[in-house]
Amino acid sequence: MGTGWNGDAGVDMKGQVYSLIVVVIMIPLLLFILFYLTTIQSIKYSSIERVIADQMHEVGKSMEEDFSRAVEISCKRAVLSVTNYIVLEGEFMENASAVIAELMNNGTMNGNQSVLMITNTLPDWKNKITDISTGFNTFFNYSKLSLSNYDGIHINVSSILVMNISENLNISKIDRVFEKDVLVSVEGFEDPIFPLNSMGYVKRIIKTYPFRHHAVKIVTGNGNGNCSGNVTFNSTDTGADKILVTHNGSGIAGFGGVVSETADTPAVACYITGASDAINNAGSIVNNSGYMKVYLDDQTDSLWYLPLIEYLDYYSRFNTSGPDFIKRLEGNLSESVNGMETFVIEEPGIPVKVNQSRIDYLYFSNNTYNGNRVRYFPEWFRIDAANAAKYNLTDLVEI
Repeated sequence: MGTGWNGDAGVDMKGQVYSLIVVVIMIPLLLFILFYLTTIQSIKYSSIERVIADQMHEVGKSMEEDFSRAVEISCKRAVLSVTNYIVLEGEFMENASAVIAELMNNGTMNGNQSVLMITNTLPDWKNKITDISTGFNTFFNYSKLSLSNYDGIHINVSSILVMNISENLNISKIDRVFEKDVLVSVEGFEDPIFPLNSMGYVKRIIKTYPFRHHAVKIVTGNGNGNCSGNVTFNSTDTGADKILVTHNGSGIAGFGGVVSETADTPAVACYITGASDAINNAGSIVNNSGYMKVYLDDQTDSLWYLPLIEYLDYYSRFNTSGPDFIKRLEGNLSESVNGMETFVIEEPGIPVKVNQSRIDYLYFSNNTYNGNRVRYFPEWFRIDAANAAKYNLTDLVEI
């Protein structure tokens, strides 16, 4: 009996082989698709998290910046309230920092409401900040408000900020507790030291001295005569009110004064010759400052730059100086680290103190600080030896 061929069985075997091949091919494909979908989903959610985190960061940054502006506005309002009170009532504050902080926090001065602080306290501003719709859950608050001197002209306002930002899906959140310092300028406010020491006659507004130097001996040579004028480096730019600085001044006329690097003598009565590198030194000083007036002084045989003469009512700052603004609100005339000082100008209402140094906190003190005249400064101007050295005026002091 012969063996028969089973065609169906062969077909089944081939089908199984094909099925196996398909499975073998599909498994990697399915794995790839699964990996792709998982990765895409992961990237999608990662991108969403980054977008939300970036938006939260911007919201937090805006809240912090808004608070800084709020501090500046509130503090300036409080300072104005305090200075107005001092000038009108004729009495200084016992603790100016605490009074300003009270005004910023509560809108009151010693418990009395200040009109200037209405809607401008820090709680008012905090509510304005948190009332802004951001699309997130936000909490923002401040505490431990304090004020201190920074550099005489600026008050440092310090506080602790609490900031919480979250969203309903809990994908991202911000929780911060940090110290925030804001510098508030008092430039443009009235210095209460002056009206309270002049029976209310003198009003002095705080303005920062605008130049780097108060007095500079630019060059030294062989001098003859005293004169002053605006500096020029052009020998054809003549004028009796001008000082020519040039390399060779031989025979040059038509100027109020001439400064020459060579020893050649110009045809003017007021000059300095043999002033090494005068063009570079004078150009560097006046061009960088924009203040052009210079002085030829035959007692020191030098060319001087003295912008202080025209800016005596401005305030200068030194490492050790006069009382800072907070001390001035308290009537405290003691020196400060990083304070400020100005000069007492001769005007109606200023008490006459013969030969007293005109540094403001020295002049208004109850002590005697003898001062001497300084060449080219007003006749009434006096300065003590220590401050003459600080302002670089020692060589111009007349003993």
